[in-house]
Amino acid sequence: MIVEVPTPEEFHTTGLNQLHLAWQIAVQAMQDVEHYDQWAHEEGQLDKKQASNNAETYWAKLQPNLANALGLIQQSMEMALKGRIAVVSPFLLISRDPKDWPKGVDKVEKPFSDFRTLSAADL
Repeated sequence: MIVEVPTPEEFHTTGLNQLHLAWQIAVQAMQDVEHYDQWAHEEGQLDKKQASNNAETYWAKLQPNLANALGLIQQSMEMALKGRIAVVSPFLLISRDPKDWPKGVDKVEKPFSDFRTLSAADL
C-alpha cells in the first residue's frame, strides 16, 4: 500500500516557496549593487571606469547565486506541473512500471517518496 501521498496543495506550496526563494536571491543582488554604487558615488570613491570594472566583477561573482535562482525557478515550475497532475491523481506521477516499484509494496506500507516519479523532462 502506498502511503504519504502528496496533495496538489503540497506541490503548489513547494513550488511557491522555491519561486519566492529565487525572487529573494534576485532582489538581494539588485539591492546590493545599488547600495554599493550609491555609496561609491557619494563618497567619490570611483570614477566611471572603476565603477564599470567593479560592476563587472560583482556580476561575475554573483553568477553562481543567479544560477541557483534559475534552478529554483525551474524546480518551482516542475512542482506546479506536478500539482496540476496530482489534481487528477498523484499516482500518475509514478514513472515506472509496477514490476519496478519498491519490493513488498503489495504487502507493507511504502511512502510515496520511495517511488520514482516523473522527471522534468517527462513533463
